Amino acid sequence: MLKITIHEDSQPARIRIEGKLKGVWVKELEEAWRAVQRNHRRSLLDLSEVSFIDTAGCELLCLMYRNGTELLADQPFTRYLVDQIKAKMPRNS
Repeated sequence: MLKITIHEDSQPARIRIEGKLKGVWVKELEEAWRAVQRNHRRSLLDLSEVSFIDTAGCELLCLMYRNGTELLADQPFTRYLVDQIKAKMPRNS
């Protein structure tokens, strides 16, 4: 299960997810992110309450980062993934 909370009143718009980013929840996050992208220039994804990310979730994080979304991680697992993404992915914006 994944909980998605969007704070559009902040700049950048903040998307906070809690739980496991896997399976059908990857698509749910992508749809939420794309809706935020339509309304805001910048966005931030808060991964501080994420306990697991599958391969499809990692691919989505790469796409989001490449398209200008900042990734915020403070747990060892998510911080490692974010560091890997930032080291290997070129940014479009």
